[in-house]
Amino acid sequence: MGYSKDAEHVGALGAGQIAKACNNYLHWVHSASNVEALALAKRYGVDAEKMREVLLKSPGDNGTLRNFDRYRFTWHENDIDLVLDLAQDGDLILPMAALTDQLVKPITQGEVVRLLGEESCVYLGQTVAAREAGLDD
Repeated sequence: MGYSKDAEHVGALGAGQIAKACNNYLHWVHSASNVEALALAKRYGVDAEKMREVLLKSPGDNGTLRNFDRYRFTWHENDIDLVLDLAQDGDLILPMAALTDQLVKPITQGEVVRLLGEESCVYLGQTVAAREAGLDD
């Protein structure tokens, strides 16, 4: 069963698994960077959902951001482990993959929903809410 309606031939037997690993890797990188960008906006008093709407119309747009509040964030470990295993087997240094592995672990659907729609959320054990004062502090 496929995840996408489109099927692309990417190469010899096994190439599809590599393509899927690359796609899922970018999804998790986007998940972590989306949370961090929206948390930064929230900290400075910019509504995170409004910021998301702006990003969807800018170069910051990504497929993960479009449905961000719907993801359950439950299957990242297998995806990132596969990417890290492939990198090690292929003698590649992929520091962002290793860092992403650590950054996506605390992300939950509930915290993303809170980030987008409530006054505060938690990321990496830190409460994220607008500061009392503005940018000039």
